[in-house]
Amino acid sequence: DRERVSRHQTLLSSLARLDSISWLPDESKAPPSATALVGELNLFIPMEGLIDAAAEIKRLDKEMDRLRKDLERTQGKLTNPNFVDRAPAEIVKKEQERLNQMIGALEKLTAQRERVEWISVSVNEKFL
Repeated sequence: DRERVSRHQTLLSSLARLDSISWLPDESKAPPSATALVGELNLFIPMEGLIDAAAEIKRLDKEMDRLRKDLERTQGKLTNPNFVDRAPAEIVKKEQERLNQMIGALEKLTAQRERVEWISVSVNEKFL
């Protein structure tokens, strides 16, 4: 693997837009990375520096807050007997679908925030 990478380093660097290619000793802990397995070779693409974790967390928090407020309003409509009894069934159904979409979106945003937060914390660790 080392010989093959060395032989094709220029091409790999150009195609993948790599700053560098380095080898981790077997006992080393890999940084938070996107990982791929090529035969017996583990490729790690470090995530550090690709995103501003603090800014992304702030953006996700803002989006999640907006979504929670919208979700609260929609839940309020659907728990209001006046709305449910007086609104056409198709409107009530659309609001229920919208509520389900918002719940799904909030779950995805929460999972994304956890991943970004994990990367942020992991990047601050020292790797041996």
